Amino acid sequence: MKIIEEYLLMQSDHKHSRNHRNEKVNKTIENAKEKSQQEEKRDPKVVNGYLILLDMVDSTKRKKLYIELNEHWTNHINLFYSEFFKSSDELMGEIEAKLEGDERDKKNKFIKAKVVVKVIGDMGFLFLPFESQPIAGENRKADCTISKLILEDVIESKKKIESKESPPEIPELKLKTIVTYLYDVYLVDLIDLKGNQMTDVIGKGIDFSFRLEKFANSSCIILNKYFYQSVIQLAVENQSNRLDEKKLKFGDEEYFVYQGKKNIKSWEKEEFYYLTNQKMIEDNFENSKSSDSEDSIVIDLFSKYISYKKN
Repeated sequence: MKIIEEYLLMQSDHKHSRNHRNEKVNKTIENAKEKSQQEEKRDPKVVNGYLILLDMVDSTKRKKLYIELNEHWTNHINLFYSEFFKSSDELMGEIEAKLEGDERDKKNKFIKAKVVVKVIGDMGFLFLPFESQPIAGENRKADCTISKLILEDVIESKKKIESKESPPEIPELKLKTIVTYLYDVYLVDLIDLKGNQMTDVIGKGIDFSFRLEKFANSSCIILNKYFYQSVIQLAVENQSNRLDEKKLKFGDEEYFVYQGKKNIKSWEKEEFYYLTNQKMIEDNFENSKSSDSEDSIVIDLFSKYISYKKN
């Protein structure tokens, strides 16, 4: 009888322990559900910002040539990466210094903690986020001073990276460059495979910026409409009197900006602009001749046409 009583007591203890454990599990599940529901109710972080894309021209061909010459492609691409990350870090510091104690920083605050800088294959990707504005329409207006700072930095970074030495058998390194000002960009917090938290960005403007790469080459820097509208305030008098282009001056160098005439598939009424100058176009000629793309044929024919005109 005593044994039966001990057995029943033991079963009762097990049942109590199991019930307690089940209650604990159920509470954990309820807490998780509540947290999930709170996350769903919370709006994603929406920001404005600048996107900079630097993409290596003919990277596949360059990699093949490096391998054929028994050169280290990894070292070459790492030089590009390191220069891109270095210039990105310097640009962030310059923006902070420019806005420190400035009323503009209170109105349109730079969110350095959420900057997205990464490489995608042979492309450098930098997104510089700013607080979204509560006033309708203000999100589409980039700060003229910050836009100028960014454009000057991008021009210098492009020059530095393209000046990196390559073996003589390999064409000079050239970059496709896109700079856009975007609104309604969503900051997304992610966890990588190692459990580290990271931030990425999604949005219609991000997609549009990548579409612009199709029209880019090393002879120009491509701008979207909102970035163009901010820097065009810096335009100087254009002696050519051409209505379809504006002239900008940075230091001793002059640049012309004019609207692209290409249609972007699936995007209606979206504008983009080319920023270039005579030196950028001339430097691109030789590089384009050695390219495997169909554009090189157009370049060859155009060069021949120009030589006929001169004669």
